Amino acid sequence: MPRTLTAVLALAILLGSAVHAPPAVFAAPECDSSDQSDQIARLRKDRHPLVFVHGWLGNDDQWPVTATMIEERVPDTFDLMSFDYSAADSEWAASPRIAGCLAQYLRRVSRAHQDIGGAGKIFVVGHSMGGLAARFASSADYGSSPAAGSVLAGIVTIATPHLGSAWGGSAAAAIWQSGDELLAGRLPGLVQNPRSHAARCLARHDGERRLPEGCAYPPYAPQRVPVSQIAGNTVLHRTLLGEPLHDLDIRGDGQVGIYSATGYLPGSGPPGEQAPAPNGSVRTITCRHDTEVAPDHLRGGGLAKELALRAIAQAVRVNDALMDFGSESDELWPARAATLLSVATRLPCGHNPLVYHPGAMDALADALRAQVDLLEKAPKIVTLRPFAADGGVGSEWSVDRRETGPIDCGTSRASAVSVEDGIYHCAPDASGANACVVAGYEVTCLGDPFAATVVRGPSAGAPPRGVVAPAEPVPVAVVLDDGTRCRIRVGGSWPVRAATPALAGHYFCPGGPGFRAIWSRGPGPGYRETAEGWLVEVGGTAGDLETRRITEAYFVGLR
Repeated sequence: MPRTLTAVLALAILLGSAVHAPPAVFAAPECDSSDQSDQIARLRKDRHPLVFVHGWLGNDDQWPVTATMIEERVPDTFDLMSFDYSAADSEWAASPRIAGCLAQYLRRVSRAHQDIGGAGKIFVVGHSMGGLAARFASSADYGSSPAAGSVLAGIVTIATPHLGSAWGGSAAAAIWQSGDELLAGRLPGLVQNPRSHAARCLARHDGERRLPEGCAYPPYAPQRVPVSQIAGNTVLHRTLLGEPLHDLDIRGDGQVGIYSATGYLPGSGPPGEQAPAPNGSVRTITCRHDTEVAPDHLRGGGLAKELALRAIAQAVRVNDALMDFGSESDELWPARAATLLSVATRLPCGHNPLVYHPGAMDALADALRAQVDLLEKAPKIVTLRPFAADGGVGSEWSVDRRETGPIDCGTSRASAVSVEDGIYHCAPDASGANACVVAGYEVTCLGDPFAATVVRGPSAGAPPRGVVAPAEPVPVAVVLDDGTRCRIRVGGSWPVRAATPALAGHYFCPGGPGFRAIWSRGPGPGYRETAEGWLVEVGGTAGDLETRRITEAYFVGLR
């Protein structure tokens, strides 16, 4: 929870102008994993990992209460964990120490969950900038090994500034952040060469306004990852000695407007990037708060008191009209800023208290249940680990001694079926060399994923260094709901369906009479991700195709 620096913030409000910092220069991530091992050791295969990510100038203090409220509403479903980046909490969410380390942590949790027999799919709940951190962590642009669709089961953002905040880029935010850093014993970024600058990068942005120079736009999450959004809103019910005066709708939680907290789609991503299709819920939790504007001593008769009450009522009407929260203005003149700050920190639907609000937690539970339902209809994800980077073969795998001939990885690329770096797609395709590692003069490739075999051949070319796993890998093999097993197509000439020549074969499904395959139009993965699961069209070169659901999907990693 942000530490309120009231005196410093009041000074900042009076300064009233934006502070700019040089563009960010990020160093390689130095991730603190000191408290992660205990969380990971407590994972259970029949529970889904759920990771809470705090926001700007935040820490893990708020998580225990939120975790208890989640467990009460969705019992026996999640292993509740948290990612704490408080040592870097003033950096922009794109920073390697936030996005890169979060991705690393999520992948570590995913692998550990798979190792004990779980699905390895993780749910993320991000409060405020924590929701943006989850978006950055899912993109290969902000880490060599992102937590992409193969890792994430769903994201729920609470009070996340998808379109920025009126506070972002303001002197108030900059001085608030500097004061927070000083209290934490860190030299403020404003007086050193800053490697990040969340205070300015949280600025408003939309189709007409761009983020400040040096601030990376939050990328959209992968299409297969549902993103649900929860916003807070406060309506101040003004009363004059108990009599209704008018309502002042804040249109937000005091720090993030409704337009921003529910603004993930369609325009919060990088300019020009196509937004994914909507695939999550959107909820706004509104609290009505009574505010008495007249002192109690004005009760009773008398002309003087009556005139005083009329003057107070008129002053409040004028002041609230000037607030003009309906226009989503960025102005932070003192009275407006003080009202927003009070709402954000003190009232139940404010930015900080929202993670404890029963209505918000009900909305979170609903979103998580819906995402769990989607996950349970999705296929079981299995990561095969046939070999190590040095070519050593896994204990449950054997070497197929068939002759492969030389395998050329000299012009190779990252394997499309890999979930870890260092796995190559080599040539020739006839060798089935679409998932290989190179050790010296020998290449080891996945053979039959169902028979747990690998093949080996002499290396015909040194591979490029630093090959990175794709952000959205495709399965090397799948199992369908009727038990049919299919392996991804690796080159070669395939038959064409005479009735539908525009369809291409993506997976070969041996074991039945004649040639059978999974067919799909275009160069995509060969399956459709729907609310009912991953669906495919399977059949031969003639006759009707049959719609089937994928129940297991196999990817390739390193042991």
